[in-house]
Amino acid sequence: MGSGDTVETTDVSTTEVELRTQPFSSSSAFKLLSVVTGDSCQLGFEEPAASASDAQHALREDAARFGATHVFGLQCFNLPTDASSRCYTSVSCFGQAAAPKR
Repeated sequence: MGSGDTVETTDVSTTEVELRTQPFSSSSAFKLLSVVTGDSCQLGFEEPAASASDAQHALREDAARFGATHVFGLQCFNLPTDASSRCYTSVSCFGQAAAPKR
């Protein structure tokens, strides 16, 4: 497949987006659509702590907006907070959204 490959974008549910830690390869059967992110924030002291699971759900939502079926190069980080932060705890995930080439 060459640079003229097309990607058929369809409505994708967040549950259909597969997360992979391996990096995206341009020689794969997928076409890169966008870099995507997802965040989890504990806004109040009595609320549940931020989690990678919540951040990954937000990441899947972002990827689904682009019609992506996969996210490659998934990385998540617990972000440091201080007195000026709006979150008590914070987790951020990012990756590369992709869909099968057609």
